[in-house]
Amino acid sequence: MIKPPPIITSSRLNGSHPIMAVKTTLASRSDELKKEKKLLQLFHDSPYIVRCFGDDITITTDNNGNKTKLYNVFLEYAQGGCLADFMDVTILSETKVRQYTKSILRGLECVHKKGIVHCDLKPENILMVKEEDDDEDFVAKISDFGLSKKMSDDWRTPGIVKGTKVYWAPECVEDEIQEQCSDIWALGCIVLYMLTDGSMRWNNKINETMSKDAKDFLVKCFEANPLERPSATMLLSHPFVGGSGFINKVIPKRKKIKNS
Repeated sequence: MIKPPPIITSSRLNGSHPIMAVKTTLASRSDELKKEKKLLQLFHDSPYIVRCFGDDITITTDNNGNKTKLYNVFLEYAQGGCLADFMDVTILSETKVRQYTKSILRGLECVHKKGIVHCDLKPENILMVKEEDDDEDFVAKISDFGLSKKMSDDWRTPGIVKGTKVYWAPECVEDEIQEQCSDIWALGCIVLYMLTDGSMRWNNKINETMSKDAKDFLVKCFEANPLERPSATMLLSHPFVGGSGFINKVIPKRKKIKNS
């Protein structure tokens, strides 16, 4: 049986709480949503990850008297919707792409420092949030941790690869390995998505208009060897997001994925 997706609505509790998104699913099938809520609480100190305000159980009754128990999680409301929807009505300058990329990187740095792999980074899972209603701009925040997992101690062990295939790194496809470095590849896909207005095609026209820093940032994210792909912390020092520089030699040594 196919599990129904969570329902997202907006709500204001008792007229005193900020407007929130309410993510809802059947209580009997709520393991994934409960896991997401637990992870969001783990990241509560990051302003670059969507905030969770709690959860509850509600019971609804239909016209025939049948009762349904629902599990609800209250999340920060994204006035701009997800990044994919936001770009349907907004053309992003490279300056804005740099700004939003830095926000996503800061959120991803927090996720990775907690030992978690997101596994499903994509424009639909980046929410555009205004911290205050009268803010002129949005903050890009990471959301949807339903497919996330703890990072593995042994890179050489294949597992179940989750998420959306178009954002999979080479090691996900070839070795069935999905770790924090795989999130970095997906981040590169998101940045390319923003720079190309959603086409994700790196053609000659884009190559001519893209800045040197943008191209170099993408090259770092799309490093084919996951052992040499930089971390979120390292990418925060890249000039594309306002860092002072990028030093390849600080890349830590990691275990090889395959036995030689």
